[in-house]
Amino acid sequence: MTFSHALAAIHSRPRGAERTLSRIRALMERMGNPQNRLRFLHIAGSNGKGSAAAMLSSVLKEGGYRTGLSISPYILDFRERFQINGEMIPEEELAFWAGKVLEQAGILDRQGICCTEFECCTALAFCWFAEKQCDAVVLETGLGGKNDATNVIGQPLISVIMALSLEHTALLGNTIEEIATEKAGIIKGGKAVLYPIQQPEALGVIYERCGETGTALYMPSPSGVEILKNSREGVTFRWDGQEYRIPLAGSHQAMNAVTVLETLRAVSDTLPVSLRDIRAGLAKARFPVRFETVGERPALVLDGAHNPQGAQVLANLLALCPESPKIGIVGMLADKDWAHTVEALAKQFDKLLAVPVPNPRACVEPEKLAAQAGNWCEARPCRDLNEALEQAGELAGGDGLICCAGSLFLAAEMRKIFFQ
Repeated sequence: MTFSHALAAIHSRPRGAERTLSRIRALMERMGNPQNRLRFLHIAGSNGKGSAAAMLSSVLKEGGYRTGLSISPYILDFRERFQINGEMIPEEELAFWAGKVLEQAGILDRQGICCTEFECCTALAFCWFAEKQCDAVVLETGLGGKNDATNVIGQPLISVIMALSLEHTALLGNTIEEIATEKAGIIKGGKAVLYPIQQPEALGVIYERCGETGTALYMPSPSGVEILKNSREGVTFRWDGQEYRIPLAGSHQAMNAVTVLETLRAVSDTLPVSLRDIRAGLAKARFPVRFETVGERPALVLDGAHNPQGAQVLANLLALCPESPKIGIVGMLADKDWAHTVEALAKQFDKLLAVPVPNPRACVEPEKLAAQAGNWCEARPCRDLNEALEQAGELAGGDGLICCAGSLFLAAEMRKIFFQ
C-alpha cells in the first residue's frame, strides 16, 4: 500500500457511528493489543489539550525519553497525528501500518463491526508507538473521553482534564455536568491532574469520579501564577518560586503550562525530569494556530478558537493588540455553539468577513454567520478564504490586524494559503 492509497483508504472509513468502545476493543484485540505495552499520559478537555500535549511531549523529549504524541485533529499534515520526539511518522511506515490495521478492520466489517476513521487512526498510532518502544505516549482524546476510542487503554500513568466548556452538545450533553461526566471517563485510578480554573458543576463530577475510582487528584491553584510578561511572542510567568517562558501567547497558556508542571510533578516517580529539561521543553513547545502570527503589515494572526470559552480568550488577546482596524475572518462548524462564539469574537472586530469552513462536516452558512455577527460589528459573507483574505487586506491596510478564527480547520487552511 502506498502512502496516497493509505490516506485514501483511511479517509474512506465512516466518520460517525454509535459512541461505544466495542469496535476499537475488537480492532485492538485483532492487532494484539499493543496499547497494553505502552505508558500513557491521557489528556481530555474542551480547550487547551493540544497546547498541553505539545508542552508535555516537548519536556519529556528534553528529559531523554522516547516520547510518542497523538493529537486530534491534525493542523497542517495528517501525519501530525502520529509523532515521536517531534518527528512525524514516515510516509512508508504510515502506509505499512495502515495496511495492517485496515486488513483487520476489513475482517471486522464482514462480521458487522464497522470501525471508524478515528478508530483506525488510534489503532495505527498504538501499533507504531509500540513497535518503536516509546517510553511514554502523550495521548489526546478525539471527542469527549469516556466513549472516545483512545479510552481503550487501561489505567494511564496520569489522566489530565483541561478546561471544560459546552461543546459537541448533540453528542456529549447539554450541561457542564454532562460534558464533565464524559471527559472524566478517562480517569481510571492512579493519578489525575485538573486545569486550575473549573466551573463548580464540573468539579463536583470530577471529584465524584476520582472517589469512585480511587484516583488521587491534583489541582494547581491559579492564584499562585504570576504573569511577568505577556506578548504576541509568548508568556513568561512565575510559579512555585520558579520562572518559565513559553512561546505560546496569552495568560491562559500560563495556566495550561501550570497544569503541565503539576502533571510532571505527579509522574516524577516514573518519568523524572530536571528543572533544566522542563524549562527547555516549555521554551521549545510549538503548536500551530494558537494565536500564531504569520504575517506583518497588516498583522495576520491565526487561532483555532471554536467555542465560547476559547473565543473569549482570543478576544482578550485581541484587546491587547495595538493595531487598528481589526478585521476578522471567521467560519464555524455547525455542531459548535457558533452563535455565542461569534458574539465573543465580533465585539473585538471592526469588520467581520464570514466564510465557509473547508471540512466534510456541515458548516454554518456565511450569510447566517454574518447576520449573527452584524449585531456587534459590520459583517458580510464571502465565497471562500481567498476572497476574504483579499478583502481583509484592503480593509486592514498596513497598520491593521487580520485574525482568522472559528475553526482549527479554517485556521489551518488559511495557513496553507498564506505560505503558498
